[in-house]
Amino acid sequence: MHTPISRSDRMKSIPWALALIFCLLTDSAVAEGACPPGYFQTNRGAPGPVGCAPIPEQAAPIRYTLRWGAVAGDGEGNWGMSDSRRLRVLAEREALKQCRERSPKKCHLVQVYGDQCVAIASDGITASVPARITREAATEAALKDCASYAEDRECRITYSACSKL
Repeated sequence: MHTPISRSDRMKSIPWALALIFCLLTDSAVAEGACPPGYFQTNRGAPGPVGCAPIPEQAAPIRYTLRWGAVAGDGEGNWGMSDSRRLRVLAEREALKQCRERSPKKCHLVQVYGDQCVAIASDGITASVPARITREAATEAALKDCASYAEDRECRITYSACSKL
């Protein structure tokens, strides 16, 4: 004799039936355990020996500049400088302001740098204003660049600074 299944018993079996259907319809997961760290499996799901390849390089993380500096000049040897400002625009404004206070001529930005160092090397006529990672590298680059066009004139460092916290 057949006993009818109650409505509450049928409701209890629905989650189990759905779970069984879900398991049958979905593809099985494949772990990455066969390859060393930094590699991925190239023949996933295929029969045969495991093939591993390096994971392609990802883009470098975005790096935010923490401190800014700037150098402005009028082309006549008058300079305005700023360093260790939180915002680029503040560094630019400060350098231009200082230059305008020292010169009646039009000042313009010569170098803007973030989390770096700057040096000014001059032979009395022209100047070089490179930015580099360290003060020593900036000084060396400024002297080298200045010497390349100074002819017989001697180049010397007139300013150097680093933007820092």
